[in-house]
Amino acid sequence: MTAPWNGRPPAPLDERDGRHELRFWSGDVGAYAEVYEWRAATGQWFTVEEGGGLILEEFGFASAEYGAAVLTPDQISAQIAEAVKAERDACAEACEALELLRRDAGMMGAVSCASAIRARGETK
Repeated sequence: MTAPWNGRPPAPLDERDGRHELRFWSGDVGAYAEVYEWRAATGQWFTVEEGGGLILEEFGFASAEYGAAVLTPDQISAQIAEAVKAERDACAEACEALELLRRDAGMMGAVSCASAIRARGETK
């Protein structure tokens, strides 16, 4: 059995503002999820409504569970770009390792392979 939720986003997300999915249970409707805004400066949850919102503590979140961070399109793009770069670097490192193995045989194609992988630019 897991420990009860402490009412905060997991670290380090609790140190910055952002939207998060919280999951609730109601005897009337069963399980459901809603998006709330976490404000790090006050350590409070707000509903995501135009013109502000109500603090979640007013409703109580004894039955709530933390779902996940809700990422913006820019955050998703940044994560994809980071993953693509990491994959290219891993491929380039494999090419460099291959070049070390083939150096004695006078084959230098792996060096240009690594350079070509790193120089590809953004993938759309």
